[in-house]
Amino acid sequence: MASLRKQKRSPHWFGCITKPNGKRTHRSTGILVDAPTADERRDNRERALEVACKWERTGRKAKRQGLTPDEARDIVNDILRSAGAEELDTETTRDFFKDWLDGKHGGTQTRYAHTVESYFDHIGAVADLSLGKNTYRHILGFIELRRKAGAAPKTIKVDIKSLGNAFNLARRLGKITVNPVDQALALQPISSESSSKDVFSPQQISKLVAAAIGDWHTVVLLGYYTAARLRDCTNLKVKQIDWVNGMITVRQRKTGKPAWIPIHPCLARHLTKAVEGLGSEDFVCPSLANRKTGGKTGLSREFAGIMRAAGIDQCIVPGQGKRRFSKLSFHSLRHSFNSHLANAGVDQETRQVMTGHGTKAANDDYTHLELPKLRNAVGLLPDVDPEPQPVATPELKTAA
Repeated sequence: MASLRKQKRSPHWFGCITKPNGKRTHRSTGILVDAPTADERRDNRERALEVACKWERTGRKAKRQGLTPDEARDIVNDILRSAGAEELDTETTRDFFKDWLDGKHGGTQTRYAHTVESYFDHIGAVADLSLGKNTYRHILGFIELRRKAGAAPKTIKVDIKSLGNAFNLARRLGKITVNPVDQALALQPISSESSSKDVFSPQQISKLVAAAIGDWHTVVLLGYYTAARLRDCTNLKVKQIDWVNGMITVRQRKTGKPAWIPIHPCLARHLTKAVEGLGSEDFVCPSLANRKTGGKTGLSREFAGIMRAAGIDQCIVPGQGKRRFSKLSFHSLRHSFNSHLANAGVDQETRQVMTGHGTKAANDDYTHLELPKLRNAVGLLPDVDPEPQPVATPELKTAA
């Protein structure tokens, strides 16, 4: 039976308890013996005895049936509350994931936010409890839910990887002791095969350029000669074109990282006309800027119409999930950029720098030290919009 004692050199009550091995010990409760009034001194003694009794009961329970890390955390917090001390970190799942999402950018943030909301719908009230309440069973249940909804294995794998990254950060910060996603995948690994995009031939790209009207003509050329994604092409501003060094800077919406690409002569020839009369803060393709890619009126569907006008089949096939998959789309221009350079003998390291697949350190190194190499590499791409006019370097207007 737990009891209390005083120590001459300590102002706190000490609990005398029996450990699971039967031996007696004593430890400080952190609760003061003395207090201004008799009632407060009585309350302190009762709280100290309550703490000592909880210690002893916890030891017996641990010996009898064991404790999970989260059960231990709950018990410790219960004891700390009784002692009037600050509890261990009990940040809720919802609050932690909100902070985690705030650190993401652009399309990545949007993609992760959708996954997180779907997971919260699955776990219900657990989202408003401490992070430690999430278990591998919740993750396995979420995987099964996504399968029943017809999601492709690759999509599910990306969803679970996203959650795993967040829980892994929580583990490194000491908010949880184990990652429930790691546990779930150890029990049931997710195997998937990606649906792969095809590559446009130079002849097909020439047909696309010929069929594209207005700003789409510019966007198709940007997509092929810079490997930029659709929204990054449509939202390109004049100030991102460095005519002095012959470079275009693309701030990737998906990753938030920049990519620097030398301007191919064919693209430079076209952009000279496209930006004429525009200010540095203006969009290069104003009629397409800030538009969404998806939906019935989205940019992707408009590009599909350009493909049809060019006589190019989208090659729609069944996907890994319930949706059908277009093997040729605007994103195929990004694949074409990389593949055509690879076939021309450009090394992978150089290609990664220009597609933005490398690290920031690699980008910095190649921007300053390997600029001639990058210019030569882009110059290997074929001219898909032949025009006789010479390339001129326009003077950019300063935005008002």
